[in-house]
Amino acid sequence: MSNLAKNIDRLIRARGLTDDDIIQRAELPPDLYREIKGGELPPTTRGVESVAKVLDVPTSHLFESVRPLKHVRFRSNKGFGDRDQILVDVGRWFYPFSDLEHMLNDHRPLKLKVMPSGDPRKVARSVRTALGLKESEPINNICGLLESAGIRVGEVNSPSKGFFGLSIADPQNGYAIVTNTWKGISVERWIFTAAHELGHLILHGSEYGPKQPDENKAHEKDKGTEKEADSFAGHFLLPDVTFDKEWDSSGDLSLLERVLRIKKKFKVSYQTVLYRLGQKHPNWNVWGGFHFEYKRVHGKALSRTTEPNPLPEEAFRMKDRNGMYSDRLQELVYKATEQEHITVSRAAEILSIPLREMYSLLVSKANSK
Repeated sequence: MSNLAKNIDRLIRARGLTDDDIIQRAELPPDLYREIKGGELPPTTRGVESVAKVLDVPTSHLFESVRPLKHVRFRSNKGFGDRDQILVDVGRWFYPFSDLEHMLNDHRPLKLKVMPSGDPRKVARSVRTALGLKESEPINNICGLLESAGIRVGEVNSPSKGFFGLSIADPQNGYAIVTNTWKGISVERWIFTAAHELGHLILHGSEYGPKQPDENKAHEKDKGTEKEADSFAGHFLLPDVTFDKEWDSSGDLSLLERVLRIKKKFKVSYQTVLYRLGQKHPNWNVWGGFHFEYKRVHGKALSRTTEPNPLPEEAFRMKDRNGMYSDRLQELVYKATEQEHITVSRAAEILSIPLREMYSLLVSKANSK
């Protein structure tokens, strides 16, 4: 099967469409569509452009040779149909990132040690220490923290509550954590997912490989890995000693107020706080008590997908002094373009922006110096 046919089929699955849908929406004769998928027409044909428009991708994406991600753990519910396309999109970001780092001699090695089979709570404490975090210090910028440790941080926007994120541990091309930052998922969940994937990188780094390409299979093989990564994330974001101090010092407040106070300070989900309380007090129905108080105060039940007092997006990736989000890939692209390692058109392709916009960014960057 040609690259064109493979890419069209993958995109069709990701969009939840069929060949008949493409034929109708692109207004193509069925025979012409079959010729396109068979690679019998040149890339400039209007029919190919029509298919690309329906699939909402640049025409070039239909002809590209996909470079598969091999050392990855993919976090999603079973039956998630967008998996293959997300891996392609992430690879389109991950591999150029690695190529640019090596091209510019600006590679950042992983600064954390892989600690397989360790107690997640103790490992979380060790990782916090290695990252220079004080015991009582909340994590205010998890993206910046991970990047400082040599872990690239990426985002995808997949409208699905069944996919939260993935991580990559590629000995040759580097380490990365990618979070689904779709609006339908809370910012608290974004943060927890990033910490969860960090737990996998540290605790299960040896399990990333071509023979174990996704987390669903890992879950079937060893159901304990998910619980270990969750435990790591909870203790990484909310350390034991600090949690106990915060809880004990707020004894004059109601259960609802105490939970929301800790949630706000440490930028975690209320569920993370309740889970830790359940561990601390196994005979206390903390979940039932919290939901009862919430309904009494707000006059309605708290749904499973609602996060009370939600965090703003800035809690996940902080802005700099100029009100901009840091973007290391963009900086590498600028540097490689200035040094003529890559063309402007290649720079635009890496950043997935129009060529005209790329020229504008380069001019703006030059004027800001």
